[in-house]
Amino acid sequence: MKKIVFLSYLLITVIITYPLIFHLSTYVFGKGDELLITWILNWDIHALLTNPFNIFDANIFYPYAHTLSFSEPFFTSAILALIPTMILKNPLVAFNINVILSLTLLGFSTYCLVEYLTKNRVSSFVAGILISFSPFTLGRLFQLQVISIQWIPLSILFFLKFLKDGKIRNLIFTSIFFLLQIGSSFLPGYFLIVCYGAILFFYFFSKRNSLKKLLSKNAIIIVTITAFLTILLGIPYFQTSKKFRYVRDIRDTIHFANRPEYAFYPNGRTRLEKFILKTLYSHDKGPYRYDGYWGFAFIILFVLSCISFFKLKRARKFFPVIFLLIAITSFVLSLGPVFQWGGKVVKKPFMIPLPYAIFYYLVPGFSGIRNSGRWEMLTIFSSSVFIGLLLRQILKKKMLLISGIIILVILAEIKFPFKYVQVPNRNNFPKVYSFVNTLPKDIAIIELPIFSWDAQQFSNVEFMREYFSTSHFRKMVNGYSGFSPKEWEQNTKFLTKEFPSKETINYLKNIKIQYIILHKKDYEQLPGFSFESMSKRVGTFPELQFIRQIENDYVYKLQW
Repeated sequence: MKKIVFLSYLLITVIITYPLIFHLSTYVFGKGDELLITWILNWDIHALLTNPFNIFDANIFYPYAHTLSFSEPFFTSAILALIPTMILKNPLVAFNINVILSLTLLGFSTYCLVEYLTKNRVSSFVAGILISFSPFTLGRLFQLQVISIQWIPLSILFFLKFLKDGKIRNLIFTSIFFLLQIGSSFLPGYFLIVCYGAILFFYFFSKRNSLKKLLSKNAIIIVTITAFLTILLGIPYFQTSKKFRYVRDIRDTIHFANRPEYAFYPNGRTRLEKFILKTLYSHDKGPYRYDGYWGFAFIILFVLSCISFFKLKRARKFFPVIFLLIAITSFVLSLGPVFQWGGKVVKKPFMIPLPYAIFYYLVPGFSGIRNSGRWEMLTIFSSSVFIGLLLRQILKKKMLLISGIIILVILAEIKFPFKYVQVPNRNNFPKVYSFVNTLPKDIAIIELPIFSWDAQQFSNVEFMREYFSTSHFRKMVNGYSGFSPKEWEQNTKFLTKEFPSKETINYLKNIKIQYIILHKKDYEQLPGFSFESMSKRVGTFPELQFIRQIENDYVYKLQW
């Protein structure tokens, strides 16, 4: 039966994302985070196959070390994509195959958890549909780290099994799925810790004797090993934070936080978008809008579940209490460090601090998280489970028929086919990168002009260069990630503005750059800039040896 359920989620995912399944090498949702994640996945695959012990020494942001730690690791996602990417030999396959697998596995693993708790396949299937195909989830397909939380339900499932029977193998699987989850992104690891904490809290007060029996020597060893491996994975991130004295500004977490008034604000994944905007948000002027809308059927079912929970004593069972608590806790955390309303921090009669502020200052690693609003993904998941636990009591008779209608309503609300943009597959990359791929593997290059966070209008240029670098993986000064060193950002401005000059050439010599690629098309986007004039100045420096022109790209070798 579980095979049929898995294939059902896969089929729905393929239909909703159609025609993506036939364009895995060229279709993508956008040219931003999608290409950054594509580069990370392909770097991971490349490093795992060639030099796994130095996987964090990625090729971007040269000459800095451990530059993979400037963003999410995505190790687990890379392993999932390894074989399809090797077969199809195109970098974008790694991202797209993970989108399809994440939606499928998230629905399926949620089904497995709810089915274990309820022994009801119908309510379990609905719960999986709710989490995977909510407009909220589908609106975040470009952020693979947000939707790839499919290991959370499985870790919770085996954790509950361990608490029930005390078998060490269940605790081992709990740890394996925890490690698989943080192997892609650390934030879902915090999600799991909150879930473990909520479950243990209720077990402590209801089954104290059972908990004492679980504290065996083997259990302590497994927990210790898991903690050790977690710390091991986090060391490069700790080193990066310490080296650059870097934490996310708390103002970022406030800016990207959820807002209560936007609980029904829709994104483009729902057919009700225009109706909701016109009905509820016709006078809204921002300044920052947060798409917190879960979906029509989802909201109705959640409200009915809450009514059933508080109205019927038999509904107030152990597990509904736990998952409702998790949903409330994660929603409060999604609101960020301080309460906001109307697009502003509430300051009158006084500022209202929220629990996230405590986490930010006291919990290790929390100050490195920029987007507090992502905690709502845990709210969506736990609410889906909560609904699944109570669905049978809500529907009572004719459950199969009504559940079928609910599923149709959920899927009918999705606005598809989705819009995609096209990027070149590996065979159609600019020819200059084929030339770079012929150069020695230990060389370092720079592509000019170079842009940082401050040049947002040119961010896609660097995303594309990262994407193109999957064809050669040579060390490059260029890069675009969740973090970039301040010194690097200053140097990019200096290089774009002043190159060629004695100072810029000396700088490039000092960091051992061997090849410089000048992109005429990108230079021509700069206001008031003359590529011809710059080319003439380049010719006055004997250190810059012209190698060749490849289409509109000019390659120079820097003589030391």
